[in-house]
Amino acid sequence: MQQAMSTVEGKKQEKRRALLDAAYELFLERGTSKTSVEDITSRAKVGKGTFYLYFADKGSVTQALLARVSYQLLDNACAAAEQHAAELTSFPDQMIFVIDHIIEALRADTLMLRFLERSFVWPGLDQIEASGEAEPLMRKVLQIVMCSPEMAGRTEREIYQRITALGSMCMSVCYTSVLEGKPDNIDNMKPILYDIIRRAELYREDIAVAAIDQEGVDRVTAAQAADELLSLKGVKASFVVFPSGENVQMSARSLGEVNVQVILEALGGGGNSTTAGGKVTDSDPETVRKRLLEAIDDYYEK
Repeated sequence: MQQAMSTVEGKKQEKRRALLDAAYELFLERGTSKTSVEDITSRAKVGKGTFYLYFADKGSVTQALLARVSYQLLDNACAAAEQHAAELTSFPDQMIFVIDHIIEALRADTLMLRFLERSFVWPGLDQIEASGEAEPLMRKVLQIVMCSPEMAGRTEREIYQRITALGSMCMSVCYTSVLEGKPDNIDNMKPILYDIIRRAELYREDIAVAAIDQEGVDRVTAAQAADELLSLKGVKASFVVFPSGENVQMSARSLGEVNVQVILEALGGGGNSTTAGGKVTDSDPETVRKRLLEAIDDYYEK
């Protein structure tokens, strides 16, 4: 009886896999918008009714494929990182290795990148929140970074959030950089992205700050980095400091509790309470970073 049930379940999985394979082929050939459910079932050689046994609509197929493609890319990157574990001793090194592996895979397969767009799926959040346990792939990711000194004392969920915030920023920039060369080609953007990963820090426990040394950062990338840093658990405000010629630019975001406009006004910036920016002339990122931290201290002490 158990064997029969196993056989039935196996056939169901085969049909579901056939539908996913057919949909992926068609999405790459024609694009998602130009592919119908009928196209998918015809390619998979199953009836239209069979499709709705497994998926509610084309959108649910798309989400399943986004997860499958993302998981495979991440799994391959983790496997490669495990082979270089002895060399990757810090969280930034581990994170950069995994992200770089994924970016290179997407650069080599632009059809896959076009399908993913900016919708890279990170596994495990729902399961971690529900039970405190990570699914196998996220467990593999966590095991790679848990041993790094930077992650000592942090919960798995906190580490997960840091990985996904920094990773999502890199994947979003990867899409426009590889396919459109915006804001620059991926080889020029990598040092900037990886500098953000290396320099992101938490100040006063709930303020994320990244002071970037690399030239070539534009306002869009800096704002995107500030947005992603703001998604870290417990972070109330984020600041990204970056060079711009002989000047230094600043981009800030807040969830509302911290008024980033007031903080940046101390450095000549402006904006509003949740979105602000500014420019410091004739300076460097490290000097501005120190001034920014002093401004944050003053804000909290008033």
